[in-house]
Amino acid sequence: MRQTIAICDLRLGSFQSSSSYCKTSELERPADFPPMERRERLQREADEALKLLEKRVSSLERATYEYLRGKILDVFPEHCKEVEDHLSTAITLNSFIQDAWLCLDILGNSYFVSFSVGGSQDEEKLKYALKAYANDEKDESLKINSDLHFNKAILNKLTEKYDAALRGFEAAALQNPSLNTDKIIEKIIKILDKLNDSVTNKGHLKPRWIASIVEALRKTTVNIPYKMATLNLLRDGRNNGMAVLGKVMVFIRFPFTSLPYFLLCDSDGTFFIIPLYALSSNGVRLDSTNAIFHIYEVMNGATVRLLDPNCRVIDFSWKGKKYDFKSIRVDRLGNILVNGSPPHSDHKQPMAFHAHA
Repeated sequence: MRQTIAICDLRLGSFQSSSSYCKTSELERPADFPPMERRERLQREADEALKLLEKRVSSLERATYEYLRGKILDVFPEHCKEVEDHLSTAITLNSFIQDAWLCLDILGNSYFVSFSVGGSQDEEKLKYALKAYANDEKDESLKINSDLHFNKAILNKLTEKYDAALRGFEAAALQNPSLNTDKIIEKIIKILDKLNDSVTNKGHLKPRWIASIVEALRKTTVNIPYKMATLNLLRDGRNNGMAVLGKVMVFIRFPFTSLPYFLLCDSDGTFFIIPLYALSSNGVRLDSTNAIFHIYEVMNGATVRLLDPNCRVIDFSWKGKKYDFKSIRVDRLGNILVNGSPPHSDHKQPMAFHAHA
């Protein structure tokens, strides 16, 4: 929890800088200080600061007001959309408020940490973090910050924007070679090579067997209140109200990541990837042998219905190699029906995600 809270200094006239316009009240935090009382004290001081700010609102520049309100609300550990809105507005009105940029970069990290620790079911946290980091890049002084490039690259990897991720890791390495991003880039390329090959060559499966699978899918009766679609009808992003029927053809596992991938075929004979961000095995780590084996047993050869499919279009070139395939990201187990039924309740816990996995 942050130790400082900005209190507006009513004696000052026009805005000079963040340091001259605010005075700081330090909150003592001994180890045995009760968390609830600590938060109550922060809340009281935040309320006091907001009251003082509102008394001066008529004499403040709009950018200054938005910045101060965002900074005051930013004293609590959890991320807050209102904080982001105020700070972003302040920067839009006056891009020279350096402290507003720094406050937003706290925001980016907090969304990132919240996603990583809380499980991977809320992709919106990643989008908020990317937005915060994008705001940082508007500041020339922060463009050479290796941590900014590195963190943003990880986020782009998690949202499957692989081209942006690779560029970001290279940019981070230019600023700080000790980050050893070569190994991370190497792992991403290995994943992309395998996924691209699996889709392009249809898992190296026999055409006659594929044809029988496609015919069976076309005859499958689907009784769900969704508009059925094939992969080629999906747009990039979430397709609400639609569903894709597919057959699991191949389980794809990498030794250096706990994220399981599967190769599927739809009723048009189009092959695509599903990465299962949402799966865990009753608290067992996904990279354990038993957990991986169970996932394989549940999914191998299954007919799945993907609801409100979150489609990713991978289409870019890197170092002379072309990558062109599609995936449907599964963040929530409520968006996938396996052989007509939701996954067992023991497997509905979100996967705790490790950024370097």
